[in-house]
Amino acid sequence: MAIQRVQYANVDHRARARKMLLVLGAMLCIALGGWLFQGFAGTATFLVLAIVAYGIWFQVKKGEQVARATEHLRNAGIHADLRVGDGDVLLIDSRKKMFAFVDTTLRTYDLVTGHDVLAWSGVGDRLTFETRNVNNPVYKIQVRSKQVQELWMARISAVMAGQ
Repeated sequence: MAIQRVQYANVDHRARARKMLLVLGAMLCIALGGWLFQGFAGTATFLVLAIVAYGIWFQVKKGEQVARATEHLRNAGIHADLRVGDGDVLLIDSRKKMFAFVDTTLRTYDLVTGHDVLAWSGVGDRLTFETRNVNNPVYKIQVRSKQVQELWMARISAVMAGQ
């Protein structure tokens, strides 16, 4: 099976731009409201709250995109039983040795078989995969810490060694 790039959801750039403007407008209104009611200290407080709210919203949206990709894979007969990554995400079907490198921004994933993974390594808090994909031969997955990276290196070795 050749390496495939799959679009699991359409990207409507105009809708994304409208949402971003709406979020920025809301943050501006919150900051302005803080300034009107409490002066500069209130503005800073409201602005910090707005930034925290945006960060939470962003993580929720990213989780929704990973769920969509997982569902798309399941419909294609690939059951991702392992998931790793904080930014870009790697979904793994350990029985079929299938790796889906998910890009939540583009709403795509590259489906790679275990035979197409040439090497994998871990440095610091990052997993690196070298593949036969001519268009994108190296995938880097960010994890939370060096300990998590070491754990995932062992899991991936176990998946690749499994019969």
